[in-house]
Amino acid sequence: PANPLTPRVAINHVWLRHFGAPLGATVFEFGANGQPPTHPALLDWLARELVATDWSLKALHRQLVTSETYRLSSAPRTGAAPQRERDPENRLYWRMNARRMEAEVVRDSTLAVAGHLQRQFSGPDLDPNL
Repeated sequence: PANPLTPRVAINHVWLRHFGAPLGATVFEFGANGQPPTHPALLDWLARELVATDWSLKALHRQLVTSETYRLSSAPRTGAAPQRERDPENRLYWRMNARRMEAEVVRDSTLAVAGHLQRQFSGPDLDPNL
């Protein structure tokens, strides 16, 4: 609690992974030399929530992915021209940013749709002689 920078950096990294863009543009230089965040009040609130939940990243992830902002569509909307003009970089999060899926997500999604995804944790041990 004495150092607010640490939870803010953690929040910025988690936000980046979920939303495709960080709240503070300079992810690896978040101190005095970095650019100010786009939503400082949100960043501070999430940082306080992270500390209040005893640094529970699970609670943070749940909070982010169940938010209305996370559930916004990335598809082009009719009538969104005013938002696109005012905020072409989508810094105000009026839509979800489209982004590429990681290879593991593509693989697991394909296996799940085909009904071949094995849902039990872990798997066979790797052969150390290979």
